Amino acid sequence: MSHRKLVGRSAYGLPAVILLAVATSGHTFAASSQQQGQNAPLVIESEGSFAFAGKVETDATGQSRHCDHGYADFSLPVGARKVPIVMWHSTSVKTWTSDPPFLGGHQNFQDIFLRRKWPVYIIDLPRQGRANYGCFALDYVSNWPQVGRDQRTFAGAVAWRLGTWVPPGPPTFFNPSQFPDDPTGALLDQTLRARYPDNEQLPDAFPLEADSVSKLLEQIGASILFTHSGSGYPGWLTAIKSPKVLSVVSFEPGYLWPEGEVPPGQTRVVPLADFLKLTKIPIEIIIGDRYPAASLAIAKAFVDTVNKHGGNAKLIYLPDLGMFGNSHIMMMEKNNVQVADVVSQFLNENGLDKH
Repeated sequence: MSHRKLVGRSAYGLPAVILLAVATSGHTFAASSQQQGQNAPLVIESEGSFAFAGKVETDATGQSRHCDHGYADFSLPVGARKVPIVMWHSTSVKTWTSDPPFLGGHQNFQDIFLRRKWPVYIIDLPRQGRANYGCFALDYVSNWPQVGRDQRTFAGAVAWRLGTWVPPGPPTFFNPSQFPDDPTGALLDQTLRARYPDNEQLPDAFPLEADSVSKLLEQIGASILFTHSGSGYPGWLTAIKSPKVLSVVSFEPGYLWPEGEVPPGQTRVVPLADFLKLTKIPIEIIIGDRYPAASLAIAKAFVDTVNKHGGNAKLIYLPDLGMFGNSHIMMMEKNNVQVADVVSQFLNENGLDKH
């Protein structure tokens, strides 16, 4: 019998052991959160990275450049479920990835769902982060992180909603807060440093992203999209464009609307025929604590609109489940295993967690 070397990773995301046996099958969502999220061995069959989509442009002499591609890293656990999860950030992969021991070793959604036997792809979209070169010169000046961005990000009602921060005083977290215990400030420092320039102001950004992710799914197969914040809107466009989107789980996203059914203040509109494609897949929207009431009403209106047209959309407001203190970045907070339980139950209920 042949054996394969399989790389195990500890709860801290560091190399653990080399295993020569096939791991046992993953837990279902009904297992205890601690068992699923903290104690289960993480055994990886393969992992790596690749570019997807993109263009090759040439000049009159035949010289070329590769540009406008996306970037994906992937981890495939032993005994993996059939359908992969694509984790699509807004402006930082830090949203999904775990912390090293010197930052407390807290695990985030990538490792939580790998322990639950989901194949996981984490993506950077064209012109962002590790995807790198666009097909034209980008204006970094318009994306320059102005002084005060840290405070606006930390405290803003439409940003992370972590607490208050009035310089020269230090940041003060809300009570309760689910942000991981951070007495030295090192984790907050790392989180603030992890953000990418945001190219959403470019007129072709969202269609380009939706087209790129659609091409990714042609390569890896039908998938579940996890979107967050700014990736929410292009995530809906991708689900409209690609029949390989089996479900969307979105954390505090932006929305789009069918023509003639647009709430006041909303501007992103698609033909009804396109919007109806969203009614063919299960959708879960997850909202954290202290979310502005007006924004929560918009989230409810989106879910109601999908369901009015025969869809299967669900809104989860975490305080309704007794989960308090979660911010806009709930996927990386102390109770993210419980947040993942909510997602796992949804995926199970819709038959998406098959091995």
